[in-house]
This record gives sequence, C-alpha cells and structure tokens, in this order.
Amino acid sequence: MTVYAHEQGAVLLTHDKEFSQRRKRNVIGRHVWLRCLDLDAPALVERRLDEIVAAVSIREDIWVRVSQDGMDTSFAWE
Repeated sequence: MTVYAHEQGAVLLTHDKEFSQRRKRNVIGRHVWLRCLDLDAPALVERRLDEIVAAVSIREDIWVRVSQDGMDTSFAWE
C-alpha cells in the first residue's frame, strides 16, 4: 500500500495506529495518520486541510499525525 501510494504520488491517509507507528519508524512516501474517531475524520480533515496539504507538500517522505490538538511530523527513520 505504501509503495503503491508513493509510486502514484498519492498521500496515504489512515486511522490505523499500528500501521502508522510502523510508518513513522520507516518514513516512506507521504503518510497521514488521523488520530480521531472515524465519524470525526471528515470534520478534522476539513478543519486542518490547509495544514495537511502544506505539510505533505514540503517533502516526498513525510509522516504526519493529525488530531484535534494539532499536528506532528517526522521525516527521518526513528
């Protein structure tokens, strides 16, 4: 999934905590982890869309955690 999204120039958007934590340790492509309830995701993305777009636009390999409290990013393998 990650490789395919990366090859397509797409952003991978997910709620999957385990998958997102693995991606943070090995940042490949553009990965956005939504830390919210499924039902709250559309409103969270709408509220933070400009920030998300700005973040994923700065690097080819970036991990972003988005929550009601804000955003965190990671660029390097940790």
